[in-house]
Amino acid sequence: MSLDCEACGKQHIPARYPVLRVLPDGQYEELGVCAECKPQFQPVETLFVRESAPPYTQDQRPPFWENGASLRWHEDQGFATSPVAPRDYPLIEDFEVLLEGVISKHRLGKAMPYYMAWLFSPSRGYLTYILGADELEDLCRPDFTLPPADFAHPYHDIDQNWHVLLAEDDEYVYILAGGRDGKPLFDMYHTWFKVEKNRYYQQWEQAVHQAHSLAAGLTEEA
Repeated sequence: MSLDCEACGKQHIPARYPVLRVLPDGQYEELGVCAECKPQFQPVETLFVRESAPPYTQDQRPPFWENGASLRWHEDQGFATSPVAPRDYPLIEDFEVLLEGVISKHRLGKAMPYYMAWLFSPSRGYLTYILGADELEDLCRPDFTLPPADFAHPYHDIDQNWHVLLAEDDEYVYILAGGRDGKPLFDMYHTWFKVEKNRYYQQWEQAVHQAHSLAAGLTEEA
């Protein structure tokens, strides 16, 4: 698909940048422009929102947490073959399922943010997400369920440069993620941890309830 600059009309530009033009009534019009036209306009500022917190910028977001080393093995051998014993997986005691929305600043209060469900730790930061349970719409589906997993048959899912593995026993849920940056290596994990099983499912239950509340509020605004 060819790209054209909405300011100067230049055709087939290699990249189109989102900017804002101020209209006579003080409202903003969002445009996609070429690199040469970009300095003439205001940049589009992205904000992040969550429940019971003021909006924040990209620079104010928590970090992505990793263990500082990597695990490499094939999950089809069963979870019991993990190079790190399950008892040695870091326990995330403050584990949360965080619904975080993203929206352009000029649309705040006027449009629906795009919400994503993150596995999160307030003391560490973003941990990972689970494909199929990572968007508001997923959590609001009547048939929504979390992927099942056990030691013999761990749940493994892949999405472009990212992948996640889940397993659980009677006490904990074990979660591993890898491939977030760079080339996808689907047997390499950079983040691994465990969550007390009751807390894990309680957090998801709360997230589903919150997702329905958000969706209901967004429907009323529309």
